[in-house]
Amino acid sequence: MMAHLHSSKYQRNCILIAVSGVFCVSMVFAQTPRDFAVDMKAIVSSNTPRITLSWTQRQQSKIAAQKVYRRLKNSTGENWDLQASLASNATSYADTTAMYGVEYEYWMQRTFSGISPSPAIGYLSAGIDVPATENRGTLLLVIDNTMVAPLAAEITQLQTDLAGDGWTVQTLTALRTDTAANIKAQIKSAYTVDPAHVKMVYLLGHVPVPYSGNIAPDGHGDHVGAWPADGYYGDMDGTWTDSSVSNTVASRTNNDNIPGDGKFDQNYLPSAEELMVGRVDLHSMTRAPSVATTETMLLRRYLQKAHNFRHKQGPYATIPRRSVMRDGFGQFGSEAFAISGWSWMFSAVGTTVDEAPSGQWFSASYAGGKDYLVGYGNGGGSYESADTVGNTVDFGLKPSRAVFTSLFGSYFGDWDSANNFLRAPLAGNATTDSLGLTCFWGGRPARFMHHLGMGETVGFATMMSHNSHFWGVSYQPNSYSGVHCGLMGDPALRLHIVEAASKPEGLQRKHPDQPCMVRFNRDKSARLLCLSRGHKHRPLSTSPCGAAHRHHIYRHKRNRRFTLCLFRTHAEKGKRPRRDLL
Repeated sequence: MMAHLHSSKYQRNCILIAVSGVFCVSMVFAQTPRDFAVDMKAIVSSNTPRITLSWTQRQQSKIAAQKVYRRLKNSTGENWDLQASLASNATSYADTTAMYGVEYEYWMQRTFSGISPSPAIGYLSAGIDVPATENRGTLLLVIDNTMVAPLAAEITQLQTDLAGDGWTVQTLTALRTDTAANIKAQIKSAYTVDPAHVKMVYLLGHVPVPYSGNIAPDGHGDHVGAWPADGYYGDMDGTWTDSSVSNTVASRTNNDNIPGDGKFDQNYLPSAEELMVGRVDLHSMTRAPSVATTETMLLRRYLQKAHNFRHKQGPYATIPRRSVMRDGFGQFGSEAFAISGWSWMFSAVGTTVDEAPSGQWFSASYAGGKDYLVGYGNGGGSYESADTVGNTVDFGLKPSRAVFTSLFGSYFGDWDSANNFLRAPLAGNATTDSLGLTCFWGGRPARFMHHLGMGETVGFATMMSHNSHFWGVSYQPNSYSGVHCGLMGDPALRLHIVEAASKPEGLQRKHPDQPCMVRFNRDKSARLLCLSRGHKHRPLSTSPCGAAHRHHIYRHKRNRRFTLCLFRTHAEKGKRPRRDLL
């Protein structure tokens, strides 16, 4: 039976298992979750095409085998191709068959003898001069009808930001009091018109929450029933029923599930998701910092934070490639919940990880005073807390300077409750120094976020984690498509942002035959190119700009209309620059 998520001062040596009662089993583990996450990195050579993978080893004496697999980046689970079977003490592999412009997904399958989980989690995305994504497809922005008017300015700003990142935005309005089935019908109608291009659903506000299943992923008997299931909005062809589950034992009435009540029967997604889904929903969050801060104010605060992040301004101007880890569970029987965090950090941020002691997440030495791109924390929980990490009040009153977060513990994975801990990082605080933009329940199952290292969205990585259950070979270990898996936050956000160019100023020509001149400020790693109608990109300048040369004037001799494009060096290694239209 699934173990309760229990935490105490004995948590690293003791787990609670329900058999015919609750008893404590003393277990001393030599290994830690960090041992089961491969810290793989890639060095890319573009002169002679080559991707060199390297890693360190822990529990080396227990490593039984190491194999490296590769496949093209895809969203349908294509087969893995074995590249090499390595010695158990090998710490690198050079892929000399990698091609320019192709993004690959690598899997280091490291298996162990005598310890678990096995295999370790070891995935990485990499490529050589991979083209930047210019057109990401259509994003369905589904807005709570009560927020359309009060957030009109912020929504317009959001739409502009999304368009600037390559999205075509289609807006849908959802009645707050409607049913999930009716909202799904709107989404499916938009998808059916253009299935090749509709890719993502962004739920803004308290859009009706689907519930499904007869489950308790946290292992608590008083929590068995239907859980929030936003994956319902991303599944365009699965069969969802409401006829078989009949259970009203949960202590929270929202978890009750009986036939015909609008809550579904499925414990797992019935088919793979076609659409990425994320939700920014801050209803009933009255501790950020108090009930005087309305839901509208919280949403406005969040949208401004996301805008600042996308433009690298304010507190998001200089976020370092650094992560923070607080693992309150450690090794939990055969489970190692924190491998979701460790692997995300290694594959998308780097190996600089601060390990916060118990109760120190919000201290000045960690997320209370230092900026982090990714943060992970777990511990025995309630709807509003995780032991050793903190509680919802902490997020409402103190700084938490981790931008992308994952939290795990009992109860709060059921995120539709009031003052829910999983949504607390998004609500933030009133002093604007709480930087959280996304959060998910990472531990049951594991999440696989390595695509973020090559510029993908958090929505894409989340969907791949869910969908791998339907592939011939799923991500390993602990991968399954539970309906409870969801993403709190803007699903279109990407981990690594490059500062946008300033708006250019056209200088008036005194004569039509004179060169056109444009003045603007740009990032020091940018390159300026010109896109003329009917012509290929032609470089005007190929030298980077130092701090002393941020102000630029360029001339264009063609006596016609043209568009200037600033190509910015992409933050993800192996990616070609992305383009800013000026």
